Amino acid sequence: MLKILIKARVLALLDSLSQVGKGKNKKRTVYSMGLIVGGLALLLMVSVGYTFWGYCQAFSMIGSAWGFWVIAIIYAAMLCIIGSIFTVKTQIFESMDNELLLSMPIPVKYIFASRMIVLLIVNYALQSVVLLPCLVVYAILCGLSFGGAMCYVGVFLLLPFLMVAVSTAVGWIISEISARVKHKTAVTVTLFLIFFGAYMYFSVSLSSMLGSDGALYDPSGLQNTLVFWWGADAIANGHVLSLLWLALSSVIPGVIVLVVLNKTFLRLITTKKSAARIEYKGNKSKGANVSVALLKKELLRFGTSANYLLNSGIGYVMTIVAAIALAVSASDVTPIFEVEGLEWLYDLVPVAIVAICSLTCSMSSGSAPAISLEDRQMWILKTCPIEPRSILMAKLSAFILVSAPFAVVGAAVLCIAYGVGVWMSLFVIVTTFTCVALGNYVGLFFGLKFPKFGWQNENAVIKQSAAVTVTLLGMMALSVGFGVLGYFASMVSPWLAVFAVFAVSLIVSAIIHIYLIGYGAKEYENLKK
Repeated sequence: MLKILIKARVLALLDSLSQVGKGKNKKRTVYSMGLIVGGLALLLMVSVGYTFWGYCQAFSMIGSAWGFWVIAIIYAAMLCIIGSIFTVKTQIFESMDNELLLSMPIPVKYIFASRMIVLLIVNYALQSVVLLPCLVVYAILCGLSFGGAMCYVGVFLLLPFLMVAVSTAVGWIISEISARVKHKTAVTVTLFLIFFGAYMYFSVSLSSMLGSDGALYDPSGLQNTLVFWWGADAIANGHVLSLLWLALSSVIPGVIVLVVLNKTFLRLITTKKSAARIEYKGNKSKGANVSVALLKKELLRFGTSANYLLNSGIGYVMTIVAAIALAVSASDVTPIFEVEGLEWLYDLVPVAIVAICSLTCSMSSGSAPAISLEDRQMWILKTCPIEPRSILMAKLSAFILVSAPFAVVGAAVLCIAYGVGVWMSLFVIVTTFTCVALGNYVGLFFGLKFPKFGWQNENAVIKQSAAVTVTLLGMMALSVGFGVLGYFASMVSPWLAVFAVFAVSLIVSAIIHIYLIGYGAKEYENLKK
């Protein structure tokens, strides 16, 4: 029974790979999506390896190779916690199939064990993104002894137990808090941003450990990190005693959390939580036309779902963060434009601003899962006298309204910081708006082509669907393409570079718009028939 439950949970995680098509088409989709996911994972690992290469060199030069592993293990641990806290909240304590499974003759301990085992598998996958490339980097630059290799395997196997314990405990706390407050979405989003902010702060602060000459500051303070230092000492020096201390500090908290939750799991998922009371106030209903009503519906759906807001909105926030970070470093970058022979680089600034804002906004795709999220409620709209094109345009307009302000503000900040002229700044802002609108057109297009219905958890649509994956990859490719197009056009004029991007994004958006209000509306009408 436990094996069947584990298999079901794993298949649910991989469901996005087989969500469209039947027979041979279904297999082809699985292979295609597998290649895409594998390619993304490989790209991320290469990026991590490149980032940690310099740190490995710096630590090895001062004879403190263990310091490299402290940083790597902390980085992996934070990634595991950030990546699994909200998975714990939605998949364990607030899973939609809790009642279904409890109604079957399945021991509660098997239900709990299957979810914790799958969570452990997820943590192994998350830490692999960091620890595997770090192993390759360390082996190339410093060499790895047999004892160190065996200790590395031990650290790799033991560390997720501690991360599962921490993320489970924190996920339970977040679930309890969010269930007892009025504004559940706001609380969940705030807590996520706190954890994500801490993760980003740690990632950025890594660069501060290296001086301008590449010299490393005194790393002795890293020995106070206890669990992480034990793991680092075991790998770098092959000390088995440190590995034993790591084993105790990882397994014991994990066992405690598992025992406590196993004893209370049934009560936790069946107890009706006393949510905060919301006083009803009667007001006169205000009439609105169909378009406005549909627009409000989409905005309300987006704003009241923490999962939707976080996963489809984080890219917009990152646009502002990236713009501020690049604006702060403007004083270090602008002198390059004054170097003899490099003056031409300044002509690339306007189109680079457009490409950067377009790229960061493409990290979010709110329009891609919008159609699939209707699922069980789709019949409501279809029974109303509303044209399908109006429904599609409402979804599109909602996410253009949500994403455009972030892109426009980010572009404006960069234009001011890098001294772009007033008229060029206005043109850059308008072009950035068209690029972001294009991203939403692309998202809705693929959302219509690859709908995913019958989901048990909305994360399967928001995070794992083919529509979202293809949209993100497509917009990233387009952003890079805009940069390349702008590079060649800037050889003639920076105005031509921005205009070329503006024209392409406008033309592609117009083509998709014509499709959506025509054939696309008919496809939407035939969905779920």
